Amino acid sequence: MIGTKQESRIRLPLATEVLQHRVQTFLEQLSRQTTHITRPIIHRVTLPLEPLQPLNWLMHQRQSTCIYWGNRDGQFELAGIGQADVIQGRIREGFTHIFRQIQSHFDAEFPRMRYVGGFQFSPRLNEDPFWADFGAYWFVLPQLEVFRENDQYFLALNLKLHPGEPLPLQIEKLLDFLETVVWNDSDIDFTVPRYRRRLDAPGYEGWNRMIARALQKIRSGSFEKIVLARRSTFEFEEDLHPLEILKRLSQASPETYHFCLQPVSGSAFLGASPERLYRRVGRIIETEAVAGTRPRGTTEAEDRQLAETLLNSSKDLREHDYVVQSIKEVLSSVCERYEVDPEISILKLTRVQHLCKKLRGQLRPDVSDAQIISRLHPTPAVGGYPTLNSEMEIENLEPFQRGWYAAPVGWISQNEAEFAVAIRTGLIEDHRLHLYSGAGIVEGSTAENEWEEIENKISNFLTIVQRMNGKQ
Repeated sequence: MIGTKQESRIRLPLATEVLQHRVQTFLEQLSRQTTHITRPIIHRVTLPLEPLQPLNWLMHQRQSTCIYWGNRDGQFELAGIGQADVIQGRIREGFTHIFRQIQSHFDAEFPRMRYVGGFQFSPRLNEDPFWADFGAYWFVLPQLEVFRENDQYFLALNLKLHPGEPLPLQIEKLLDFLETVVWNDSDIDFTVPRYRRRLDAPGYEGWNRMIARALQKIRSGSFEKIVLARRSTFEFEEDLHPLEILKRLSQASPETYHFCLQPVSGSAFLGASPERLYRRVGRIIETEAVAGTRPRGTTEAEDRQLAETLLNSSKDLREHDYVVQSIKEVLSSVCERYEVDPEISILKLTRVQHLCKKLRGQLRPDVSDAQIISRLHPTPAVGGYPTLNSEMEIENLEPFQRGWYAAPVGWISQNEAEFAVAIRTGLIEDHRLHLYSGAGIVEGSTAENEWEEIENKISNFLTIVQRMNGKQ
């Protein structure tokens, strides 16, 4: 049981000694029960910690696999290293197959054990080498994790013992891993290299042609809305440190989801997404419709005027309504009952603001996370409307493969799950940073305005890049 008043909080430098003792105790109990393991066994040791900075702790580590997740309201964050278990595949066989693999490892004794990861946007095979390390889906149970729930801090060690491998050898590997952990959460800054050049796919002329083709399709009745994206690639003089980018990104946009998924060294997907796909606690689900964009004003009066313009824009209201109606259709198919906020609100971020409407419901007893994601993804906020027609056309129009951009990323435990939509994201590939962002195209859209909207959306990343080059 974690978080009880009887447990004293442990200082970080003492954690390895306590962990080793707990692991040895568990293994002694296991050896008394059986002489050999006939099936995989997952065990979890959790300790309460004194307050610390999980992201700082993670930046001190040197393992090739690391993950970070911080939710939008700032109430939960998790930093993990190593791989106790990995669920991964090159083809997205179906959400049900993937979630069954994850759910098969859960145990009522460890309700806070979480697999963290995500999926690629499209179910089709992704042949883009940029995304080779991620596959079509990748979920990891970290070997070691530091996590915070509100003002409570914990350290957890996850063990997966395999049949067929001598138990002493597995224990030796685990103890060797613990010896590599740096028990330090002091503030740390990495030198960030300068960037050499920027490449846009498509460039401005290609973007104009792409938007013209999309508007032609809309006028012919193929679909009512389509979200088209750009990839902006920045090449740097040296390799980047993903967690340094994430740290700067989280400081620039504190009111968003922050995540970094690094399967191997030199390859990381990170972002600061404002958009929740869904949050589930037991049978209660929360989701939201986010669409339409305006920049933030430099004064309170200007900011208010921009918000009013957004709330009165027929183009943006129509774009937002497609998302609302699509999510309502989903909730009516998976919920016993649901409710929708009566009024549209403004979701205000550091540099942009969006139209937003929240929805919540009571799930039917037979509905799984696989069914929820398969129905919600992709929403018209990142795909289009109708969904199937626009999703197929995206692959025809965009001159690159989206990979994990605009797909679900998040975590799942035995009784809870939370997924964000992976927008405002970047893929780090050694010395390259690929930024992804899109804009909703409906009747009335113009290529120039949508290009500028994307520039606003990636402005937090752009500010970081400019500061790397000594520009303020």
